Amino acid sequence: MAGVGSAVRRIYLAVYNWIVFAGWAQVLYYAILALWESGHEAVYGAVERPLQFAQTAAIMEILHGLVGLVRSPVSATLPQIGSRLFLMWGILWSFPETRSNILVTSLVISWSITEIIRYSFFGMKETFGFTPSWLLWLRYSTFMVLYPTGISSEVGLIFAALPHMMASQRYCLRLPNKWNFSYDYLYTSILALAVYIPVRICLNICFPSVRRHCQSQKPCNVAPWPFRIAHVSSLEAPHEAHTCSPTCSLSATKLYRRLKLRNAARCFVIECIV
Repeated sequence: MAGVGSAVRRIYLAVYNWIVFAGWAQVLYYAILALWESGHEAVYGAVERPLQFAQTAAIMEILHGLVGLVRSPVSATLPQIGSRLFLMWGILWSFPETRSNILVTSLVISWSITEIIRYSFFGMKETFGFTPSWLLWLRYSTFMVLYPTGISSEVGLIFAALPHMMASQRYCLRLPNKWNFSYDYLYTSILALAVYIPVRICLNICFPSVRRHCQSQKPCNVAPWPFRIAHVSSLEAPHEAHTCSPTCSLSATKLYRRLKLRNAARCFVIECIV
């Protein structure tokens, strides 16, 4: 029964990843076509619907983490997805004046390339059980260009929207009212910027070394019996297997699990934010 559940999980995740991959591929194609034919002012209008579909579909990743379909912690997934949804619906959709900004083009291209690589990586992993080395390299290397352009575009668009928030008073609640409560969307956006900027910069500065470690890892071919003890440093199987007797099988199992857990702890955060 567990085997059937695992197969259903892999089929569902494979279908989900390939569908969202197709959505982001469509976004990139329409963005490049609009940029070539009409300039950056026409990019948002060309990609609006597929962009909204592809990015909103990422909400499912929060649910996947909640129900245990994936190992990504919700505490790391939620801010990443929430910030993008805020920018897409709370800025671009809510304030049309920002849509012709040239930063929309850099934002859309950075997002779409990043997500095409990410969803194809997980799609290959769930469909075939492996990923090509070149795709692994792209997944853990392209962030050096795409993260700075994406983050700067996101922050720039929020700053560009602030005057329009002040002028339109959209999503604001003024006193007096029957709830005796006031709310200003402008201050919420400024607060979001105050939190958003240091967190995203920290992700960009602190994680490259962890990414390099994850990229350098090689899969370990470990059989449940007889046990093949992994090297402590990299979980890489030695050339000659060490076969344990039944009396030491329990300690070998604990050792393998401990090493595997330590190795996974270095990489699990990266899996959900890249």
